[in-house]
Amino acid sequence: MKGSVRKDSNNWLYEVTIRVDPVTGKRTRKKKRGFKTKREAEKALAALLHELANETYVEPSNMPFEEYLADWFQTKRKQIGTQTAKSYESYICYHIVPSLGKYPLSKLTTITVQKFINALIDKGLSNATVKKIYNILNNSIQKAVNLELIPKNVVSNVELPKITKNKIEVWDTKEVKLFLRFAKESRYYIAFHLAVTTGMRQGELLGLRWKDVDLDRGTIHVRQTLSHDGKDFIDGAKTASGIRSITLLTETVAF
Repeated sequence: MKGSVRKDSNNWLYEVTIRVDPVTGKRTRKKKRGFKTKREAEKALAALLHELANETYVEPSNMPFEEYLADWFQTKRKQIGTQTAKSYESYICYHIVPSLGKYPLSKLTTITVQKFINALIDKGLSNATVKKIYNILNNSIQKAVNLELIPKNVVSNVELPKITKNKIEVWDTKEVKLFLRFAKESRYYIAFHLAVTTGMRQGELLGLRWKDVDLDRGTIHVRQTLSHDGKDFIDGAKTASGIRSITLLTETVAF
């Protein structure tokens, strides 16, 4: 298979047949303009011909990234938890789509994505949040590569800010006892008590039911959690081992 290079106004272009329909004989041709020199055009043409010869060429998709991302997310949400899916949807709707949604899938570049990530940092988003948005982009773009919609993952070389873990201030025994003493009159005292004596998370405490409590054995079974927005109870856990039993203190059972 051969191509040609020719002058195009002040620049150069190449043109090549990338596909011939075996039934109709119709030729699909690819043309690319904008090369500053003849040598640049010839080099790009040679690279394309090499891909065609080795059957590694992928015709870039002009589907808007917003449309592709919606399709990708419909599949992805079935593979992740309810709470994770909600956070993905929020990041996609409020951050990714407004900035990158109108780009054709094949026109996204590493520089474009890098500028987007830098803008998120400049807005004051935490490094952890930026990393989550990056992961959505990286995962979705890699899937597009696997589906042969684009030839390479342009997100993989994007640089992320260094994530530094903030130092967590932990109460000592004296401070815990002082807190529980002052919280004794609160209607939420038992929740506070369970939090500091069992390590249960907020969603787990708010999802606790009497049928999950076995006072005779002095145990609690964590079988559901309340979502962050307080609208849904999420059954089960990410893994079977996540549905765990917690042993209560004797003083807790006495309540």
